[in-house]
Amino acid sequence: MSFNFVYSTGRPITLPAGVYFLDGYQVIHYSKRNEYRIPDYLRFDLSAKLEGNLSAKKAIHGTWIFSIYNLAGRKNAFSVYFTNEKNVVKGYKLSIFGAPIFSVTYKFKLGSYEE
Repeated sequence: MSFNFVYSTGRPITLPAGVYFLDGYQVIHYSKRNEYRIPDYLRFDLSAKLEGNLSAKKAIHGTWIFSIYNLAGRKNAFSVYFTNEKNVVKGYKLSIFGAPIFSVTYKFKLGSYEE
């Protein structure tokens, strides 16, 4: 069995702090460089390995691996970006793999373990 806990603080980011108009043009005012951070990253992974009989005289030795990536299904923000829609600045969070991902692997070895 294997259990992984991954945590990191959010990456630094510079956010739009305000909007003003100068000679009819919209100008976006940004915060100080890297003054803010995106949300923290937190993930749990779980894995189980099942091995068959390790008899030395068998011709094939098989192993099953069952795993779950992002067990909690947390939508961790990968990045934050901003768009300007009708003179309104809107922020969006981009999350990748916001649901648990299950996988099954079968590995086999030809030959014996006598060596």
